[in-house]
Amino acid sequence: MPLIQIDLDAELYERAGDQLSDAVHAAQLAALDIPGDDLFQVFTPRPKGELRFDRTFGGVDRQQLVLVRVTMVHMYPVATKRRFLRPWPSASPRPASGVRTS
Repeated sequence: MPLIQIDLDAELYERAGDQLSDAVHAAQLAALDIPGDDLFQVFTPRPKGELRFDRTFGGVDRQQLVLVRVTMVHMYPVATKRRFLRPWPSASPRPASGVRTS
């Protein structure tokens, strides 16, 4: 039962919240082999300007920030957790600072 917490702009949540939810759940189904009804997601829509980030850090052009926190129990091996993170289309090839996979 992984818990997914997502912070994003309120406008993006209104426009694409269902699509984001479906994409995250599909990635869980594929990588973690969870049951189809194992859906625990918390979306936190943020007012405009509340999420602050450098739009060009690391030479990447960012228009919006979506923060995804995943909490999993120890039953998932590290390799499985890493496999879950790989499908994200805009994921950096290196782990973000502070990311734990164990």
